[in-house]
Amino acid sequence: MKMVHAKHESHTEGAQAVKQTGVGGDAKIVYALLTGMVKDKIIYPVREYATNAWEVSPPTKPFEIELPNKFNLEYRIRDFGPGLGHRFMMDRYAKIGDSTKDDDDEAVGGWGFGSKSGLAYLLRSDGCGSLSVTSRHKGFRRAYIVGVSDKGKIQIQFLGEWPLEPEDRGTGLEISFAVHPDDVDRFRECAEDVLWSFHPRPKVIPALDFGEPKVAHKGDGWTLYHGDSVPFSGPQVQIGPVRYRIDLSLAPRVSKLVTFQDHIVFNAPVGTLSVSASREDLQYDDRTLAGLRALFEHYEQDWMAKAREAVDAEKSYFDAYWRAKRIADSLGMERGWAITSQIGWRGFSFNDALFRPRDPAKALRWNYHHNRKPAPHENFTFKPDWGINPGELGSLPVVIQHNTSRSMERLELAGLMDEKFLWVRCRKADLAETLALMGSPEYRLLDEVKLPPRAPGQGRQKRPENIKRLRVLNDELTSSEGVLLDTDEELVYCRVEGRGHNRTIHTYVDGTPKELTLDQARRHLKTVRGSGLMDYDTPIVMLRFGEEPRDHWRPLGDHIVELADEALDPSQVAPVIPWSDSSFPALLKQVQDYEVDLGCAPQALRDIFYQMVGMGQHRVSLDREPTVHDDYADLLLKLSGRDVKLKENDPTAPLREAWVEIENSMPALEAILDQHNESNYVTDPVTLKSRYRRTVTKTGQRILDHYWLLLQK
Repeated sequence: MKMVHAKHESHTEGAQAVKQTGVGGDAKIVYALLTGMVKDKIIYPVREYATNAWEVSPPTKPFEIELPNKFNLEYRIRDFGPGLGHRFMMDRYAKIGDSTKDDDDEAVGGWGFGSKSGLAYLLRSDGCGSLSVTSRHKGFRRAYIVGVSDKGKIQIQFLGEWPLEPEDRGTGLEISFAVHPDDVDRFRECAEDVLWSFHPRPKVIPALDFGEPKVAHKGDGWTLYHGDSVPFSGPQVQIGPVRYRIDLSLAPRVSKLVTFQDHIVFNAPVGTLSVSASREDLQYDDRTLAGLRALFEHYEQDWMAKAREAVDAEKSYFDAYWRAKRIADSLGMERGWAITSQIGWRGFSFNDALFRPRDPAKALRWNYHHNRKPAPHENFTFKPDWGINPGELGSLPVVIQHNTSRSMERLELAGLMDEKFLWVRCRKADLAETLALMGSPEYRLLDEVKLPPRAPGQGRQKRPENIKRLRVLNDELTSSEGVLLDTDEELVYCRVEGRGHNRTIHTYVDGTPKELTLDQARRHLKTVRGSGLMDYDTPIVMLRFGEEPRDHWRPLGDHIVELADEALDPSQVAPVIPWSDSSFPALLKQVQDYEVDLGCAPQALRDIFYQMVGMGQHRVSLDREPTVHDDYADLLLKLSGRDVKLKENDPTAPLREAWVEIENSMPALEAILDQHNESNYVTDPVTLKSRYRRTVTKTGQRILDHYWLLLQK
């Protein structure tokens, strides 16, 4: 990458002497540049050497990485580029600040630090160590050692050259260095993190499992992932193969689509953003800010264009609204509505209103949010929806009504009771203005439906005494509406305190007052409704405090408990199991987890060990997926306090008592296990998933065998 150097001018008069100075203390500067400017000394060489190898290796012949392990404590990387000549290696390779990429804006890097990044790891503590570098170039293999002299300066030593052999597999550069045993796992983790964004990926030994990322949205120069499928969080930018985190507190704030929670990767051309000398982070200079601004603006335009294209393809306003909402919610629920309203449908915003309060017409969406349709001869209260969008005219039939009498009968005769349509009411004198407000759509006039004449003196029938308009709660229990109900029926009732989502439901269970939060009441209703015990259409009457129910009405709590109690099969309820793996003695579990060989152990230890193994297998067999009867049992326990679950006996108590004597007979067992164990990285041959496990070392096993033999003499 071309390095950007600021030009400075100094204007002075009368100076008697001028002298330009450099940086003093070469050894101190070398140490500071190699170690002081880098936070993570392990990921640094992994990223730098991989980036250099990726740039020079052909796509058909990816570079290779051999990760360290407990048997081979060495990190090795080999590329298949042209290699480097002997003169360059001796004169420039070990020189800080010298790079072949200074004038190349297509290459990543250019500071001249990356080739020495391994020294940052080697010098981090004791200040010693060296890199082995092998250059295969123009028919020869040359070996070098790069390290730091006793005076603190970087030096390169030439070891010799040999003609290339077939086993060299062509040209390229190979770098290796020693790794501390405690850092083996970290090198593997860093390789997984760095190499995830490399394409093509290198050949890694042992192989890494990068998983399959799940793409939520993808566009020109950006990809948005599901957070649980990628090894990073927050917005990232990829320059070449390297991925950098974007600090939104320093980035330009030009897009509401980019937030801290988005797992998005932007692809930026090399040279459009600046990175720090250590290549760990972005530099937020003018070039980077301009580049990020361009990326964010393009992303918002591209994402919005794709979203609108998908939503505009929907045939109806309703389908378009829910499609837009699903797309917007994929960015995060807290931004859902704001983004949904921006997407719109065929030029209409979801925020537009068809009729204003002062307009001569009012309208509602029939069969859109009304859960209960009135009977043809029942009175209906026309409640207008003021937030109707003009876009609905593109998908909904329009029905206009002037004469508001006998509306339900007219809808029934017109065959509209089960249809979705936009129902508009206005006076005849205001019809022209109403149609103009709607863009003169085609419509059907409800007044034209011919009604059968009523018998002489038939007028409006008087409502029977038992039919009353009562307040009935909606499915979510957050609001209520007046509904005509037969009070002679056994109705379910409750009392409500508060408003909206802060409501408290007051009811009775076996004559005892019961107070439920809104979420608790919803969960209990979901249990009985979801299993079919209670119909969703069953009205729940909301009584005011001080208003008494009929004697035959049922409190909501008693009704739910009665339904669950009748459907419950106690034999299908999972028993309470008061023991688990944690119930076993910790040291005995440690023997099992560390895979200790008990061949030389005392018979008492072996007997209690295999007794624990058998109990553990039995405990696993007791676990099962919860059934609807478990839900009924939980409901009864929470509402009525009645516990129908059986309680298993704890068989581990005698085992724990017997273990005390065995543990006291071998006091050194815990110390041996604590001092002689190691971690291993193993791969399941079936699932191919890797995990860490801790086992006793070979030395520890030999000590245990000897210790147990001594105890038995």
